[in-house]
Amino acid sequence: MSGFSGKQSTRLTKAWIMFLLGRGVDKLLHQNQRAHALIVLASGIRILFLSILVGTTAALIFEDRKPMDANNINKLYLIKILPEDVAVKAGTKMHDWLLNQVETHNLDQASHSGIVATERKGAFSEALDSRLANYILSAVSVLTQVLQNVDEPDN
Repeated sequence: MSGFSGKQSTRLTKAWIMFLLGRGVDKLLHQNQRAHALIVLASGIRILFLSILVGTTAALIFEDRKPMDANNINKLYLIKILPEDVAVKAGTKMHDWLLNQVETHNLDQASHSGIVATERKGAFSEALDSRLANYILSAVSVLTQVLQNVDEPDN
């Protein structure tokens, strides 16, 4: 791009392209105060646009990985996760609650095989690492501790 000669619309288009690419600003710094305001405005718009883009992308990624409240687990979700196996601490209220939900929603006996009841400390991590279970049903504090001990926490 060679300067700002030509029609006004062409000059404006070239200026916006240079602002979006972050180039050509040094030429405008030597002009009047109006050019300085335009540079500040264009920089602000660029920062705002990139912030929205990065923020939205991060929100989508973290929303997918956020722990789910047990009260929001319904029949359709149970039908989805039980075949992929769910680890739960044996003998706890959470284990009893899960078995009760399976019975309440009249899920077949094959669904019970998708429940992996763990007995000892560290069994959640082992169940996830060995792919014995793909989901954990537990308190969020336990989940945080388990994710620190798992080989591949992103999976």
